[in-house]
Amino acid sequence: MPDDVTFATKPALAKELIVAALDGGAAADWVAGDEVYGADPGLREELEQRQVGYVLAVACSHPATTAAGKQRADHIAARLPKHTWQRLSAGAGSKGSGSTTGPGSPSTLTLTARGSAGC
Repeated sequence: MPDDVTFATKPALAKELIVAALDGGAAADWVAGDEVYGADPGLREELEQRQVGYVLAVACSHPATTAAGKQRADHIAARLPKHTWQRLSAGAGSKGSGSTTGPGSPSTLTLTARGSAGC
């Protein structure tokens, strides 16, 4: 490997690509990513600083800051009323058709179109 090539995590690479695209004039109102990207505070901070909306999955155990202090994402989701959930298709992929539904989704917290969260 060339000496000028250094290791970078997937979120760091994504941040670098997003910054280059935005600085180059690309228009982006929002960004979406899975749990790998949601776990990176630097990516979220960059998007917030640039006022780019985002939907990034996080682990159920992810500590989320609320008015009541830090709480696990899945504990927050479990307290949301059932009517706040909306089933959304994640589209067909290599593992077939997927969907995101509120409480009971196996390992990640995902925002739905109604702005609620679930694990």
